[in-house]
Amino acid sequence: MTACHADGYTVPKDMVKSGRRIARNGQTSSYFGEQRIMKARYTVGRGAGPHTIDYDLGGGKSQHGIWKFEGDALHICFSQPGKPRPIAFTAGKGLTLTSWKRVAP
Repeated sequence: MTACHADGYTVPKDMVKSGRRIARNGQTSSYFGEQRIMKARYTVGRGAGPHTIDYDLGGGKSQHGIWKFEGDALHICFSQPGKPRPIAFTAGKGLTLTSWKRVAP
């Protein structure tokens, strides 16, 4: 993780440095250090921008977001569970905006 803004607040850099995401075979998990903060099945749409991502969190909960690549950076903006999909890559109340750098396995 290279940056994170959650619900209108900037996550401290020390915490961001410990952030990582593992995604494969339609499943993703996000961590801060060893603590998993999210596990979900996901689907992506690659139509006309912005691209979409939907998380199935289980128990009937879902989150909707948008994503884009800029070079080696992946940017994802998603709303709180049950809220409408964001329309722009902005940080704000009810939104989480994250940036990730790919690390080769």
